[in-house]
Amino acid sequence: MKPDLDRPRRPNTDKLDPTRARPEPWFVGNGQGLMIAVLVICGVLVVVRIASFLWMAETAWTWWTAPPARSAVAHQDVSIRAVPRPAVPKVDPRKANARVRGNPGE
Repeated sequence: MKPDLDRPRRPNTDKLDPTRARPEPWFVGNGQGLMIAVLVICGVLVVVRIASFLWMAETAWTWWTAPPARSAVAHQDVSIRAVPRPAVPKVDPRKANARVRGNPGE
């Protein structure tokens, strides 16, 4: 015989204890102290985040508005001259494409 799928099933109450339907909480008390502790921790984290943001904003503002650093070279009258390139040794094209003789790993 097939079970009637349209009929709602009643929960099996044989295994439930009517005096203790809910398990004991893992914390002591009614949970109000735990809730207050979590809210205090979250509040402290928010305050620390705001303080660090303001500190970084102040540092960035002082960096942005600071006058440019003056160096001793910037005040001297220096003419711009071409910087000589380092000397590159000339390579003989016949030797550049020469094959290696023997075993180069030895």
